[in-house]
Amino acid sequence: MAENYSSMIKIMKEMARPALKLINAERPGFSKLGGLPNLPAGLDWPSWLGLPLSFIAQFDLAELEVSKTIPEFPAEGRLYFFSPGPWTGQWQQPFGNKPEDAGSAVVIYSRAEPGPLSQAPEELSRPGLFDEYETGIFSQRLLSAETIISWPAPNSLSCLIYERPGRTSDSGLFFPEMDPLLDEYLNHHREIFGSQPGRQHQMGGFPDPEQPGDMRLDCQLGLSGLKYGDQITTAQAEEIEQGLEDWQLLLQLDSDACEDLPDDGGSYMYWGNEGFMYFWIRKQDLMARDFSKVWAIMQWT
Repeated sequence: MAENYSSMIKIMKEMARPALKLINAERPGFSKLGGLPNLPAGLDWPSWLGLPLSFIAQFDLAELEVSKTIPEFPAEGRLYFFSPGPWTGQWQQPFGNKPEDAGSAVVIYSRAEPGPLSQAPEELSRPGLFDEYETGIFSQRLLSAETIISWPAPNSLSCLIYERPGRTSDSGLFFPEMDPLLDEYLNHHREIFGSQPGRQHQMGGFPDPEQPGDMRLDCQLGLSGLKYGDQITTAQAEEIEQGLEDWQLLLQLDSDACEDLPDDGGSYMYWGNEGFMYFWIRKQDLMARDFSKVWAIMQWT
């Protein structure tokens, strides 16, 4: 059994890849979470199901030098992220686990000059749509970034290894006790993010999932117009399996749980029950600078 742990830890480290940890900026810049976006002229505020989406984040890719750490990302231009806030009543935050969730996450890539602060739609500016007391505009935090080494999490490692050439389901992927592997991962994770919640914002790399399983499957199923439990043909199953390797993490956002959040009148950013939001993109779409098929998944424990 000890050999299994050693082998799995070795594989986990071999699969590691660079990513960017998003941290509070020491000086003003373009990149930020929350607040209002600086949309270029001619870009409309996105909506879903007839309601405006909340502005989540914007990043200047050159300012953060993203491509130096993650070469497949654009070296220039800006990304704008939008997603539903905690809608009440019939408007629930989508989990990203069914095809109807398509379009709930909007990511805009633009090389145009950013404009002044955009005016939020009226529905977002007043309490009621999202929460009895809070609006759909989140507190603003200016961001910088630093390079980290991202490891795959143990609760999704077996799914990832299964896709590696030459490995099969009897290669020691499943075993009853994962404590040593989990301890190794958590120690590495604490070295990067610390132990205080609300700071695990990351661009690229591997996600830190709240649930077991393979988020890439949710993405591939949703983009194919399918969900878990649907009857599919053998050809569809093969196409879905082949498509898993296309997906990579674009952005991971933590829920707000820090004591140093600004008191600017904005709402706190919560994903479900203080979970995470994960934005995924296919590698071929990223290379084509096509962010129209981004898929978002929300998880919490």
